[in-house]
Amino acid sequence: MIMDKLKDHINSNRKEFDIYKTDTDSLWNSISEELEKREKKSPWLGYLARAASISLIVMVSIYLFLSIRSNNDVSGYALHDVSEEMAETEYFYTTLIEEKMSYIKASNADLDPLVFSDIAMLDSAYRDLKMDLKEGADNEDVVMAMIENYRLKLAILERILDKISKNEGDDKIENSSI
Repeated sequence: MIMDKLKDHINSNRKEFDIYKTDTDSLWNSISEELEKREKKSPWLGYLARAASISLIVMVSIYLFLSIRSNNDVSGYALHDVSEEMAETEYFYTTLIEEKMSYIKASNADLDPLVFSDIAMLDSAYRDLKMDLKEGADNEDVVMAMIENYRLKLAILERILDKISKNEGDDKIENSSI
């Protein structure tokens, strides 16, 4: 009901509400002229924007391609890629090393940080050996060097465990004498 009254009032007084007349033709002409001015100022802007977009797409594609390729190259070959016998050898050493590392971590012993840097150096050398194996460097020598790397790492971990067990034994002796 109120809406009908409002609608009737607006319709009967339409001329009073339309105080401004808009010339739509001149409005569209001014918009068109402004667009033409902008196009004349920088005709290369559109081309430059397209070229930038294309170069950005190309650069991102190259970056992704190289990063995927480099991730594949970093892995190299491992002993299990050589033969089944070498896979068993690799499994044997990695299992022993992981077991000893878990004992060391569980002991919460205060260890010299140089020991862990030595282990990190052995890990780095092993990654290099994996790359050498992938590149086909004298395979037999590389495989022997990889096994020797495992042996060195295992020997370091065994020495650490011996020191930890000696320290625990000394602590037990001190506690029992008190």
